[in-house]
Amino acid sequence: MVNASDLLTTTYVTCDVNDRISSLLGKMKRAQEGAAVVTKKGNYLGIVHRSAFLVSRAHASDTKVANIYQRRSKAKSNFFVPTLSRTSSLPVMCKRMLQSNSRMLPVMEKDRLIGVVKDMELLKAIAPDFSSIPAFELASTDSITVRENNVIYAAMTAMKKHKIGHIPVVDKNGKLLGILSGYDYLEMHLHSRSRMHQSRKGTHSDYKNRGFDTGEKISLGDLPVRDFMSEKVITATPRTTIAQCIQLMIDNNAHSIVLTRYDKPVGVLTCHDIFIHAAQ
Repeated sequence: MVNASDLLTTTYVTCDVNDRISSLLGKMKRAQEGAAVVTKKGNYLGIVHRSAFLVSRAHASDTKVANIYQRRSKAKSNFFVPTLSRTSSLPVMCKRMLQSNSRMLPVMEKDRLIGVVKDMELLKAIAPDFSSIPAFELASTDSITVRENNVIYAAMTAMKKHKIGHIPVVDKNGKLLGILSGYDYLEMHLHSRSRMHQSRKGTHSDYKNRGFDTGEKISLGDLPVRDFMSEKVITATPRTTIAQCIQLMIDNNAHSIVLTRYDKPVGVLTCHDIFIHAAQ
């Protein structure tokens, strides 16, 4: 039977509690990781997940990791990251991944960090149980989309209202153009704060870029969604099996898949949706 000792890895991003968020973001982006282990003088303190940056109101260059990381104990912080032991089962790992809303969980032994379990490794382990379940059975099928020319503020408001991390971007005919995540906005926000009076052209390869004249002030909330969305969208049909969708997620390091019919989005499947079912 698979347990945490089979999935744990000692390869992960680390940072000191006094590091700046801007420095950590650079580390995470280079490693293509969505979370990092926080330490103090080499001792484990907690986990920081990139979604926490979205609720940080301070300028990234001035904000320390200490202000946002998730501590081990509920009593110490509003952010809670549950821990695993070597023998934690697959359902337990799925439950705790949901509780933490993180992308990795610490594996502890005698109050010492011995490794982490990452969400992609957990997905890979549970994939065989989903070989005959179609994606539409677990995916959110609410038709929540945003137009490419909508302002980003409206899109972020819709995401917050519906408590979703990703939203498909469509054209006037409802056809899929891209996908927007809260992190897309975060990266552009941090970039603009550090280079407010410089051109954005060519600064972010994953997004459509819109150039600004030197000295022009940028009000990000009024910019169109197309300036923030990613055109690289991982898609599947509603009848694609969950196991196949998991493989797509792993191959593309993606945490959501847009389900389409005739090039139009009809649902979104996320890691969260899969973990909910696997935790039962």
